Amino acid sequence: MIFSVFVYLTLLVSLVFCGRYQNYRIKFFDNPIPSTGILLILIYTLVVGLRYDVGVDYLLYKETYLNSMSPNADFIARNGWSYFEPGFSAIVYAFTRYKAHFAWLFISIAFLQILFLYIFSKRYSFMSMWLCFFFVTSFTFFDSLNGMRQMTAFFMFLCTLRFVEQRRFFPFFLSIVCISLFHRSILIMLPFYFVLHLRMFSNKNFGCFDFVVICIVRTNKLFVMECTFSSIGRIVVCFG
Repeated sequence: MIFSVFVYLTLLVSLVFCGRYQNYRIKFFDNPIPSTGILLILIYTLVVGLRYDVGVDYLLYKETYLNSMSPNADFIARNGWSYFEPGFSAIVYAFTRYKAHFAWLFISIAFLQILFLYIFSKRYSFMSMWLCFFFVTSFTFFDSLNGMRQMTAFFMFLCTLRFVEQRRFFPFFLSIVCISLFHRSILIMLPFYFVLHLRMFSNKNFGCFDFVVICIVRTNKLFVMECTFSSIGRIVVCFG
C-alpha cells in the first residue's frame, strides 16, 4: 500500500511539473524539442502501461489479448460473444501477430491516452498544470485505468473541440466517426457540436473549462458513492 501511494504521488508531482513547464524546450542538433512534453508522455506511458491487474477490466483485456494470439483468431478481437471495435482490434492484432507480450497492449493504450491529453493541453498552456492536476486527482484518472477504450476515445474527443470552436462541422463529424473505431459510444457526442453553439458556451476557452468540470463531476460522483457505500478502500486496493 505504501508503494502504491508513492507511485501515485510520484505520478501526480511529475505530471503537474511537466504541465507547469510544458513550453520548455531544449536544442537537439539545433532543433528545439518539447523536452517536458516528451517527459510527461514517457512517465505516464511507463507507469500506467506497466501496471498489472490494476483496473476492473484489466484481466479481461489480458485474456482477450492472449486469445487473439491464436493463429486462427480473427482480426476483430473478441472475448466470448463480445466483439471489440476495429481500432482497438487493430492494436491487438498488430502486437499478437509478432507474439509480443500482453504488456504492450496496455503500454500502447496508456501512450494514446496521454498523447491526446497532451495535445489538448497544449491549446490551453496557460493552465496545463491545472489540467494535469485535476486529471490525476479526480476519478477521471481511475476511469482511464478501468474503461481503457472509453477513456482513450474521450481524450481523442477533447482534441476535436477546436473544430467546435471554429464551427467546422465536417472535420468534427469525421473525427467522431474515426474515434468511434475505438469505442462506439462516442457517437452520442455528435449533438454536442450544436449544444456548444449556444450563447452560454460562446467563450473560446470552453474546452478547457469543460475538461475541468468533467473531472470535478467525476470526483464528486466518487465522493457520494464512497460516503454512501463506505468503500473508499477500493481505490487504494486498485493500486495495490
